[in-house]
Amino acid sequence: MSYWILQSHPSKFRILHYLQYLECQNIYQDFWEIDRYSNDIKPGDIALIWKAKDTRKLDNRGIYAVVRILTKPKRQDIYELENDQAEIDKFKKIQKIAEHYWLDKEKMKKLSKKPLIWVEYTKFILDKPLSLSDAKVESILSGSTIKGNVPRHIVHEVSESQGKAIEQMIDSM
Repeated sequence: MSYWILQSHPSKFRILHYLQYLECQNIYQDFWEIDRYSNDIKPGDIALIWKAKDTRKLDNRGIYAVVRILTKPKRQDIYELENDQAEIDKFKKIQKIAEHYWLDKEKMKKLSKKPLIWVEYTKFILDKPLSLSDAKVESILSGSTIKGNVPRHIVHEVSESQGKAIEQMIDSM
């Protein structure tokens, strides 16, 4: 099992409002765009949902949810070519919800051509996120690309020891 960070940029997508909606509506499955590591991400891996720095507000970068990855990355248009109507319907349902939270509508329109993974939310920690401003979180993630200057990427690799340490912090909350 591998660990990943899936990063959302508040200038493109209102991730906190979206996660709040999913939690309130008991919607646990979602899809995420994958911009790299598509050959490495696999079902059963764990990902931490990370909100990137919001330049309009205080720096509240951090982890707001945990997901289990359900599928290998696959483009939505491949499901259409395979005539997988169940997956197409599932994608359209989530996309219809998510479209209200997109600020970057052009990026939203391109999703069907991008590799996507299906995930299942296992924990929402919206009330007490693990903030990068927390010294313990910062220490655990030291050396991770999420702390570096890689703002354009969605997917960041996290070592097994880092992932387990973060999971322990979340479980002890």
